[in-house]
Amino acid sequence: MNKLYIANQFNRYFPTLRGAVWLILLPAVIVIIFNFFSFFNEIVIHQERSPMINYEKKYAALKNDLPGHAFVNFVSDGDTARDFFAARYVLIPVRLMRGLEPPHDYLVVRFSDPAKIPSYEGYNLKKDYGNGVLLFSRSIN
Repeated sequence: MNKLYIANQFNRYFPTLRGAVWLILLPAVIVIIFNFFSFFNEIVIHQERSPMINYEKKYAALKNDLPGHAFVNFVSDGDTARDFFAARYVLIPVRLMRGLEPPHDYLVVRFSDPAKIPSYEGYNLKKDYGNGVLLFSRSIN
C-alpha cells in the first residue's frame, strides 16, 4: 500500500513539476546553444585565439631545456608584468623569479629586439631560441 500511495502522490504532482523543470531546462539549453555558436564564430570564422597560445608556442622549446621545479630568473624589455605572468604560467613547474636578484642557475630573457640584448654579469648565453627568448646559465667563477 505504501508504494501505491507514493505512486499516486507522484502522479498527482508531476504535471506541476514538469512545468518547473521546463522553466529551468529551456533557458539553459538556449544559453548553451548561444554560447556554442558564439565560440564557433570567434574560433572558426574569425580565427581568434587566446594570447596564451602565442606564449605557449614561444616558450615551448625553452620549457624542455629547463629542469623541473627549478628557480629561474626572468627579465623582459616589454610589458614586464604581462610577460612575467604569462611565462610563469606557461613554464610550470619551473618557478620564475622576476629580476636578477637573488641570482639563480638560469636566466630567461625575453626581448622584442634580439640585436640589443645586454650582457648579464655572471651569466653566459646558453641558447638563443630565435624568437626573442634566450636562456642564460650562470657562469662558474
